[in-house]
Amino acid sequence: MTVITLRPAPPPAVPTQITRARAKVALHEAGLLAAVEAAIAAHSYPVLRLWWDNALTFERNNAYLNALADELGLSAEAIDALFIAASTRL
Repeated sequence: MTVITLRPAPPPAVPTQITRARAKVALHEAGLLAAVEAAIAAHSYPVLRLWWDNALTFERNNAYLNALADELGLSAEAIDALFIAASTRL
């Protein structure tokens, strides 16, 4: 008799970058897009607004992204989950 041991699939890898469109869809689906856009619109640092408005891709290790996540109370795990979700969108 052969014994087969099933192991859970490894968690998906966190992408290093995602497209702007995929990021916005993932934020929308998570119910966060309006809050993110409001925080950016009200932000005192104009370069953050320029970055948000013009970036073609969002990099996971970007200082602006991580600072904004901190301001919004989003954990590193939540950002990773958003990047994983965004990577599955068309």
